[in-house]
Amino acid sequence: MAKEIKQAAIAKHDITNINFHILNRNNNLENNQRKMINSLLDRKPRHIRLDRLLVPASDDLNEITLTRDPKLIEQHSIQHFQLLGSSSKEELIQSIKPYSNLGDIPEEFRPFYAPIQTIDQTQYDCVLEEITNDEILSTLKSLPNHKAPGISGITYEDLKHVHPNVIQYTTDLFNLCLRTSSIPRDWKKALLFPIPKPKEWGSDINNTRPIILLETLRKCFIKIFTTRLHAILSQRHFLQPNNRAGLLGESTYQPLQHLHHAIEMAKKYKKEIWIGVQDLSKAYDHINISLLRLAMARLRIPQTIIEIILQLFTDRTNRIILHNDNISDPYQVMQGIDQGEVVSPLLWIIYYDPLFARINSLRELAFTVELQQIKNIWNPAADQKVAYSTTVQSYLDDTTWVAPSLTHMKTLLEISNEFYELANIQINKDKYRLLTNNKL
Repeated sequence: MAKEIKQAAIAKHDITNINFHILNRNNNLENNQRKMINSLLDRKPRHIRLDRLLVPASDDLNEITLTRDPKLIEQHSIQHFQLLGSSSKEELIQSIKPYSNLGDIPEEFRPFYAPIQTIDQTQYDCVLEEITNDEILSTLKSLPNHKAPGISGITYEDLKHVHPNVIQYTTDLFNLCLRTSSIPRDWKKALLFPIPKPKEWGSDINNTRPIILLETLRKCFIKIFTTRLHAILSQRHFLQPNNRAGLLGESTYQPLQHLHHAIEMAKKYKKEIWIGVQDLSKAYDHINISLLRLAMARLRIPQTIIEIILQLFTDRTNRIILHNDNISDPYQVMQGIDQGEVVSPLLWIIYYDPLFARINSLRELAFTVELQQIKNIWNPAADQKVAYSTTVQSYLDDTTWVAPSLTHMKTLLEISNEFYELANIQINKDKYRLLTNNKL
């Protein structure tokens, strides 16, 4: 009898447990998809704790030692995220080349930074139209919950439940920003939270990447601003056709499709093909702000819009979230744009576009296949001769080069290296790959 009671109790406990986890899984499907995916893939979220860090030894900078000194950890973390690989502030400042006008651009790239005269500046007028209460309410409704706030601690959930008067004050503030091409000083202060790269953390700050926590009001304003600018650049063909990643209606499908076509045509027509795959290291962090200004002016973006954008990334400070939620002293951000800013992907495309313009002008370097396009299966004479060609495809900081020979590939990479030196872009050599069907 006792055995039966025990078995019944165990069965009841098991059923209760099963029902609990089924309900939990269903809730995650609706409210916490990340947790659900991690569970399905048996993937555990990875975190780091800045309670210890590998730093250069005080008596020998070539030696590495493990420290638990909070002050030393803070100092080394600030140095890492501020200097971005430079040995000192002075070296970093000297490496940031100022570009005030087209005369500062190397001659071979100067035509591709000149303002495009066919672009009518009035097409950008809608970006500076007054923001309405309804526009702000609609934007707030679209913002996700459970996101970490900036220094003020104001969350998206807080903004979604404010009094209507606060919405009106917010509208007035946003329109003042548009009229004056300026933003509040506190919007230039942010928190930096280090997260691990897809490798072992090992108490090495080099194995982390920064997530920037910005003020939610700033992000709301920039989302409205970016949505308007996005619409213009997506509808008009101001940017190069092979550099439109992240625009409305664009995805990884387009560059993958072009690459697939090139590979299939090389196989079918037995043509030599070379493919170079590049990953750009810390792309946003190395953007030269003065060169970004010229890249935006090239698209004839009005000065008012340019000034608003540049306000986001000049005279700003970050503070690092350390162990036990301690916050570091503020440090000045010397260059680059914020990883967590909604406008950053669009700015990267604009910044990268002059390289594509120059490469696309050099048709002799492209991988090209000529073929007959069938128009009528009953009338071969109606077939049309068409040429398919491609040179470079990109999706944000992932770039793929395609060439018909090693010589052409070397030329393409030499041109790209000239641009990378100009734009302060660094290649992640660990992820660089060169592929070919040539058996050499």
